[in-house]
Parts: sequence; C-alpha cells; structure tokens
Amino acid sequence: MKYALITGASGGLAHNIITAIKDDFFLILTDINPAISDKYNDLPNKLIVVSDLTDKDSINNLFDKILKITDKLDLVIHFAGILEIGSVMEVKVEALETLMQVNLFAVYFINQKAFPLLKKAKGRIIHLSSEYVTLLALPFHSFYTIAKRSIEAYNDSLRRELRSFGIKVKS
Repeated sequence: MKYALITGASGGLAHNIITAIKDDFFLILTDINPAISDKYNDLPNKLIVVSDLTDKDSINNLFDKILKITDKLDLVIHFAGILEIGSVMEVKVEALETLMQVNLFAVYFINQKAFPLLKKAKGRIIHLSSEYVTLLALPFHSFYTIAKRSIEAYNDSLRRELRSFGIKVKS
C-alpha cells in the first residue's frame, strides 16, 4: 500500500488530485475546514485529520495519527495556502505573518516531520506554487507573491538536498 499526505485537501485543486489517485494510495487528508470529513467520507482508504497548520501542536497531532497507521510516506502534496489581498502599506503585519505561516513555515515543518517517512519510501514532495512567481509583484497581491517566491526558493534547495536520499521534490 502506498501512502499520500495531502494538505489543504478541501480545496478544488486538491479534490481533483484526490479523485485521480484515490485507487492507488491510502490517503491522509488534512485541512482546517471540518467539512473535509463529510466531503471524503465515502473514500475507502483514508485518514482525515482536521488540522490548523499555523499550530505546531496540531501538526504534531497529525503526525502522531499518521505514525499509528504507517511508517512511510510515498507522496506529500501541499495544497494548503491562503491569499491576502491589500496594500503593503495598509495590511496589518499579523496578516503577513499568518500568510507566511500557512504558505511557507507549515510546509517547512511538515516536510521536516515527513522526512523520515519519505526517506523510507523514497517518496516525492510536491509544492503547489503559482504563476505569480513568474510575474512582477502585482499591486495588492504582494504578500502572496512573496510567499510563492519563497516556496520556489525553498523547493529548489530542498530538491537538491533530498536528491541523494532518492526523494523527488517538484513544484
């Protein structure tokens, strides 16, 4: 049995991937939205965990549950993310902190927690990025662009570092 962890699993893009791979993986689905439980209730091979990715204890709880069912991960896909639209001069710093917590720091922490399980399976990490990384920072979208460019830089470094372990990293 192959195991896949998918963050931000209640979103539309995640739903399409989940539907496509549901027959090939035991799915570990997480989202902050409790409706995720109802959305995927009919899937046969799944673990659904409502998690707040801004909270390390919540992520630790997620991994406690994962380790009760498997000691490997074949795939981690990061869909979780938030968008903050507004002027860089007016949006409160707390909004940027929350955005970076979800869009970058949670990804980093989850990947660290998942590393031993990915290493065992010679798994794969996929970070969802955005076309924003190729554009100039658009007015009122700066925070999202900052987060996505950060993910791209992190992704590039992580890909190079994990190659020797047989772990593939894509964005």
